[in-house]
Amino acid sequence: MLPKNEIMISSNGTLLKDEEHVNLLLEKGLDKIIVSCYTKDIYDKVKDWNVDSIKFFERDLKKQFYNRGGNSKEYGGEVEQKYCKNPFEQMYIASNGKAILCCADYKREVVMGDVNKQSLLEIWNNKKYNYYRNNLEQGNRKALKLCKYCNY
Repeated sequence: MLPKNEIMISSNGTLLKDEEHVNLLLEKGLDKIIVSCYTKDIYDKVKDWNVDSIKFFERDLKKQFYNRGGNSKEYGGEVEQKYCKNPFEQMYIASNGKAILCCADYKREVVMGDVNKQSLLEIWNNKKYNYYRNNLEQGNRKALKLCKYCNY
């Protein structure tokens, strides 16, 4: 249906069981898995897996460079009124089927649609997505929930 698109899971790794589990997901059509290794336990669990399409990122939360849409209050930085590429290039689907604004919306505050009720194309082209895109193109984050607090 969408041959030029990549299907990816971004995970903190806690629910990934083992290498066999990851390979099963890839066999079912997943293109890539990104595991953010926030803890040594997660890193130790996944570091030796021999899976071509998995990427590992080790992160030190104290060195996090942006505030996740204002959700990580301790990570500051001035919020510039500028363009953001996320709503133009990626769609984020939560485990419950809700399409959310971006990866920073882990509280699921800005729901763009629901794949249980709408097609991906309907969601991608809806009024809400276009409202966010138009404002971001103009560098106007002030009118946008979540974006107005994000320093990404």
